[in-house]
Amino acid sequence: MSGSPKYSSAQLERQRRERLERERKIKAEAEKRQREEVIARERKLRLENLRTNLIAQTDRINQKISSQKSLIYNQDFNKLQASIQQLKRNLQNALTENNLHNFTPEISTIDTQLYQAVIRKRRDEEEKQRKQEIEQLQFELSELEAEINQISEFDSDKFDSQGRKQVDKTLGNLRQSIKQGNPETVKSPLKDTQTIVKNHLNLVTKNKQKWEQEKLKAEQSFGEMNALINGLKADPVITTWCNHLITKLESLITDGEKEIASENFSKLDNLLTNLQQQSEAIIKIANEAQLKADQRDYIADSIAHSLTEMGFNLVYRQAEHPDHPATAIILGAATNSGKGISVSVPVEGKVYYDIDGYTKTGAVCEEAENVINEMHNLLEQEFGVKMSELWWEGKDPNRDIKSADDLPNNINYRGLER
Repeated sequence: MSGSPKYSSAQLERQRRERLERERKIKAEAEKRQREEVIARERKLRLENLRTNLIAQTDRINQKISSQKSLIYNQDFNKLQASIQQLKRNLQNALTENNLHNFTPEISTIDTQLYQAVIRKRRDEEEKQRKQEIEQLQFELSELEAEINQISEFDSDKFDSQGRKQVDKTLGNLRQSIKQGNPETVKSPLKDTQTIVKNHLNLVTKNKQKWEQEKLKAEQSFGEMNALINGLKADPVITTWCNHLITKLESLITDGEKEIASENFSKLDNLLTNLQQQSEAIIKIANEAQLKADQRDYIADSIAHSLTEMGFNLVYRQAEHPDHPATAIILGAATNSGKGISVSVPVEGKVYYDIDGYTKTGAVCEEAENVINEMHNLLEQEFGVKMSELWWEGKDPNRDIKSADDLPNNINYRGLER
């Protein structure tokens, strides 16, 4: 009798297959909810951290207003206090990060208003004291210098470098004109310098606010990327089947850190979109792989039950490669008379039998084949597992089973091609 392996095919009936698919869908929904809960927690944590940070900034501005109360008019003080209280209420009531981001410009606006209020009162008091026009011009120059110094040189160069050069040049020319002692020759350069300084301050403020908004949006996208990664890691099905893909996906986090460090904020949206698309693909791959594994387990369990009903004792049920989720399930069973059978059920592909204890005589060989066919019938009738005809290498397609006397010890059959 030939020693080649024998084989046949396994196929779930439609109702059984659909039941497994429904069960996988239910489990996938639960796993989706788990991911969404992790993402929601991450978002809530970011929201509260941002709220705490912005409220702390608001409190610092409020302390600054209180410390400079004597330097501003009462009406300005009351107005700034009202603005601070309203801003704090808005920050405390904001429900999303975007809502909080919408209020962030107000912090710098109130700070600017405080500074302008200080300037306003100081200018009024100084103007009262100045009796000579040249002294007024000196004051205006100093005010211009104070205005330009309210922003750092770093911000000036970063957000309006050409405007900063023009400001420095016109301030230098204005100083020289005032030193000449002729007020009439200073009025026109003063007006021009005031316009240049104002335009520079407005442009720096505008560009800085835009930069801050872009940075906050990029950081929000980066936070969402981290949340998505953590959500995938929290899903046991995904980590079982696609852990290597998650590791590759984490390279996008590194890319995001680099882009933020390089201030390429606009690229974070593309990175987030890319990560979202790859995450969906990974989730699909993991669920498809888990469904195949569920089908493998169902077939293996059905074979084990069938063999038990046929009088076999289940000796072992184990994974061929325990460290790999896509491993085949190996079953071993034996009768009290010493006849044994082992079955290898893969995730997809052929299912193999190994028969032991049957001699090469035609009758017993036919008996071994009949045992497997009997199990096939039980699998289909009781568990909905349809097995193909038993095959082995060298089997004659036209062979009369009843007269077969060359059934090999090792048998395999073709399983479901998933």
